[in-house]
Amino acid sequence: MFKPLSMQRMSLKTMRDDAPLAMLVLAHAGVFSPEVAEVPDDVLTRRPSESYGKVYSSAKNRLDKIAQHIEISEQTTALELTPISRQELDSINQTLGDCWNQLSQQEEQLHKLQDEQRQVNHLKQSLDIFKSLDIDLSLLRSQQKFLDLHIGTLALSDVERFEQAIRLEEHYFTHSFHNTVDTAYILVVGSGADSSSSNNIQKLLKTSNFQVLSIPQEFSDKPENIQQDLETQYQQLELNIQDCLKNLTQLQSQWGAQLNSISQQLQRANPYAAVSHLMRGGTSGLTLIEGWVPERDTDNVQVLLNKALKHPFVLSYRAPQAEETEQVPTLLEHPKYFKAFEVLVRNFGIPRYNELDPTILFAISFVLMFGMMFGDIGHGAVIALGGWYFRKTLKHFAVMVMSAGVVSFLFGFLYGSLFGYEHVIHALWIAPLTNPMLMLSVALFWGISFILAASGLKFYNLLKAKQYYEAWFDNRGMAGILFYLGLLYGGASMFLGYGISNLSLVLIAMPFAVIMSFKWYEQRQLGLTERMIIVLVEGFETIMNFISNTLSFMRVAAFSLNHAALALAVFAIAHSMDAFGHWTTVILGNVFILVVEGAIVAIQVLRLEYYEGFARFFSGTGKDFTPLKLRH
Repeated sequence: MFKPLSMQRMSLKTMRDDAPLAMLVLAHAGVFSPEVAEVPDDVLTRRPSESYGKVYSSAKNRLDKIAQHIEISEQTTALELTPISRQELDSINQTLGDCWNQLSQQEEQLHKLQDEQRQVNHLKQSLDIFKSLDIDLSLLRSQQKFLDLHIGTLALSDVERFEQAIRLEEHYFTHSFHNTVDTAYILVVGSGADSSSSNNIQKLLKTSNFQVLSIPQEFSDKPENIQQDLETQYQQLELNIQDCLKNLTQLQSQWGAQLNSISQQLQRANPYAAVSHLMRGGTSGLTLIEGWVPERDTDNVQVLLNKALKHPFVLSYRAPQAEETEQVPTLLEHPKYFKAFEVLVRNFGIPRYNELDPTILFAISFVLMFGMMFGDIGHGAVIALGGWYFRKTLKHFAVMVMSAGVVSFLFGFLYGSLFGYEHVIHALWIAPLTNPMLMLSVALFWGISFILAASGLKFYNLLKAKQYYEAWFDNRGMAGILFYLGLLYGGASMFLGYGISNLSLVLIAMPFAVIMSFKWYEQRQLGLTERMIIVLVEGFETIMNFISNTLSFMRVAAFSLNHAALALAVFAIAHSMDAFGHWTTVILGNVFILVVEGAIVAIQVLRLEYYEGFARFFSGTGKDFTPLKLRH
């Protein structure tokens, strides 16, 4: 329960014809994580399934593209354990290519028609601007021989001033043919024979921030006639779009059942294709498949392969070697009620193989710290009931929320707190605000115990990883534990008034000297100056880490005191109001404490777990166990 499941390196030697079926059987079992076959290149030189994998990848990509347009039903019944041959896969790939060609042609035509329809609709909207002009709009696109024409927009606030300026030119007039909220559309017309007036108009337009309006090339008639033409085009395009959609519907009906069958066939082809780059083979037809299997499933794999394979095969297992620690996948397996905590552990990282799995320890310490920091009978009950009520939404996290609520509920009895009231129920232990020093002392001892436990786990992990020097002499190992105990002994002596004794100095100095010597040894490849700087910095960091990590746990007491203090603040405000205001304040205050402080406490507990616990003993650099499975 405190370690990932034991793994075995599996080696399967089988005939090439049986390899697809073997992969299908292993994927159905869901216990085999493939790895590159460890064999010299001059022994097994071929990759028998490489071309199979390429064809599968092509077919799968085509099916994924088709699935964006045609619904493919999910598999609801058990798949047949019948492998898909290379010839069948080629045929599937060709069929999917034909389907995609038909579908893409219709989709392309549909997009083209929809683009044209949007363009026509845009022209219809643009035409609304010109509907009050009863002239051929093509005349406005270019200058006429005897007319000086300008069509464009002005800010509505500038129109009156602009028209007054135009009146100074005798042969020009303006016509405002369309207005919006803040813009006027203006037509300026004058005689083209008077060049000086024309120049004046140009200057006036420029200084008035007149924006020239472009008239689309499609507008080559009166607005009324153009409107009719656009309506006709729009309706025709709509009919064409409906025909295209009808064709797509027919294609979906035509291909639907076949695509469902192809989807299932590709699921059966997936396991063999997935190992195409890992499998090795020889000229004699021998194929080698290797990977990792949980030790508990090795016998079952043997039985399944014996039943399924036609030709003789050789199946062997061995334990992971020391140099494979980083390569061996980690399989975490916990009861359902630990799944939420496992998710939070995975957020930090995955334990290396043979490294302790912190999930259960994390679960216990998390709910205990949350309960101590947020102890209240009423608040705990609300959290627990809320986790149960929203269990379908919270899924695995419902158990975590309910657990935190129950422990908070129990600590509420220890503190004698019910929705912040501390005089309703007698405290079984102590009300936090009555003795803050005791609360701080308890938090300090909890932190010391937590750090010692984490350091002990790190020592165990280093021994399991056969890093013996680090286990005994590093600040993360036994020397660090002894140094920390020495610091604690010296600190306790000072606190009790005995001062720093010679024994205290020895208990601190000896393990610290071991740590510094080991750090000096580790940096033996560096120059003298650089070596000294690094060792001194790491020595200082060792001291500060133990001290700061220990003091971090004072927040456990601080938040338990803060919880009670917030309740007192709420009641102080409530007591200054009438009956309605009093109970409104009490209710809203408790809601605030539940939501805001509850969230902050959860974050602070998670921070303590990650940075004062996991970071001390848990590498989080493991490789997740991802077995072959029958999936789409």
